[in-house]
Amino acid sequence: SVTITNEATIVDISINNQDKDGYFMEMCIQKGAYIEVNDTHYKLKKVRGIALCPNTTKFSHVGETREFTLTFEAIPKGSTSMSIVEPDEGGWRIYGIDLK
Repeated sequence: SVTITNEATIVDISINNQDKDGYFMEMCIQKGAYIEVNDTHYKLKKVRGIALCPNTTKFSHVGETREFTLTFEAIPKGSTSMSIVEPDEGGWRIYGIDLK
């Protein structure tokens, strides 16, 4: 879910570590991750429930679901879509999140 306030954009994520090709046992997010709206970047300010790389958050078993929160700078009210992007070769790239 995405919550937009005057102070921040808060993204709550629930992720399961199993997919059709197997599973993964750890995750992290780069400090340089950002939200992109209309070619403008909004910086990551705070994380809860996920480690900042190079540290990792470990899953305890296959099929486990973990929840975490990413807090970014505030995006403009009325934004209709956004993307979450990690720089360089980071794995978190979620494009076209519909905010309507």
